[in-house]
Amino acid sequence: MSALESTADHALSITDEVERSLRPNERSHTFLGRTARRQLSVDGDGRKRLIGRRGSWGGYVHLATDEHELYLSAPALAVGDVAALVDTGRALLHLGGRQPSRVAAGLPDPDAADLGEWWNTERTLGLAELSEDPSRIVDPIHEAAGSGVELRSVHITEVLGESVYARSGLARGRSGCRGVEIQAVAALPGGRTATALARYAASLEDIDLAAMGHELALAVVGATSVREADSPARPFDGDRVVFTPNAAAQLLSHVTAMLLITPIARSLPLHTALVDDGRASDGWAARGFDCEGTPTSLMELVTRDGVQQPMVTRLHSLASSAEESAAKRLTGHALWDGMNNCPILSATNVRLEPCGDTGDTRAGEHCVVVDVRSLGVEELRSGGHLAFRLLMVRVVDGRPYETLAPLSVEGEAIDFLAAILAAGAPVSYSPGPFATAGATLVMDLSCLPSRK
Repeated sequence: MSALESTADHALSITDEVERSLRPNERSHTFLGRTARRQLSVDGDGRKRLIGRRGSWGGYVHLATDEHELYLSAPALAVGDVAALVDTGRALLHLGGRQPSRVAAGLPDPDAADLGEWWNTERTLGLAELSEDPSRIVDPIHEAAGSGVELRSVHITEVLGESVYARSGLARGRSGCRGVEIQAVAALPGGRTATALARYAASLEDIDLAAMGHELALAVVGATSVREADSPARPFDGDRVVFTPNAAAQLLSHVTAMLLITPIARSLPLHTALVDDGRASDGWAARGFDCEGTPTSLMELVTRDGVQQPMVTRLHSLASSAEESAAKRLTGHALWDGMNNCPILSATNVRLEPCGDTGDTRAGEHCVVVDVRSLGVEELRSGGHLAFRLLMVRVVDGRPYETLAPLSVEGEAIDFLAAILAAGAPVSYSPGPFATAGATLVMDLSCLPSRK
């Protein structure tokens, strides 16, 4: 199978064709992206499969005159399709928006100079060579998971994400992100329910396979025993819990999504800060610029004072107060949404700033949260309220000892952030509309308004 190679030159030729199709009074900016994958799958019986997906270039063309502007969705755009797309937009342009954007209203314009080229890493994965002997990946995971877990499959995926941006006579750039994901699927011997766990990084060498296998064993016991147990599990009667990296990423995803909808209304002091890093080398969403051509950077979404910082795109602004929303620059948080046919406000790669001592879950006794599940949109009430069900396992000297009864917890996003006592360094980012980092967390549940 051929290696994953950049095809950004082809995408830039599409943007050139857009410019050639414009009339003198028209201008445009174009954003295109694609994700290519190669995957090696190894079944429990040793069978191997190699699968590749090249990914097509898609995004949008923004067509504008001095009076109107219009977004044209282009989910799979080729050079030969450009003229017809621009003609369609031209015929509908009079229906486009008349209101000035935040840029026209006085917010600084994206950098007019070329954006250049940005990559998170130059390393590539030799997947074809790895397919000759995948045991160096499979065996450490299986050994760390232990004999009490049946490893059913391992999937090793090389991922290449690329994007290009071009604006009439001004900004032009290309961005690339290479990474590798390892996903392991396991179950209890003879169990009916399988559990999957994934790790992602810029290279294989950055993934701790032994730690992954250890967490997989906890996740399998926690998820399976709840469904298949013959007798009720013992309820948890303490306050201090430890989140596995995967559970922490789940929690962070829900908390961040709520902050993008309902900004913090009341501040609480935090032990850590919520950080967004658009160029995190190990982040799923690592990129040099957003879909509006604004360079990405590192910023605190929520400070240790519990204050939510402003996030601003060309069309949207979000902050915890009207005064703070008067941002002085675009922040690089625009994400193209093909369903709504416009850029939306979104995070990139979100993590918690490491703080405190998370301890060693392989020594002593701990209550470990292995899965965080939202109780559903009907529970996401007005005012930024969140409700979760936590799946927990009692762990003694690193091995699962018993499954505890699921616990429901409720509160606002700021409550969950304030309840975090310690956070470790990120070990992996989980994909989604934005990426969230998994790291060991210690939380005091007594700080939450409600638990049952």
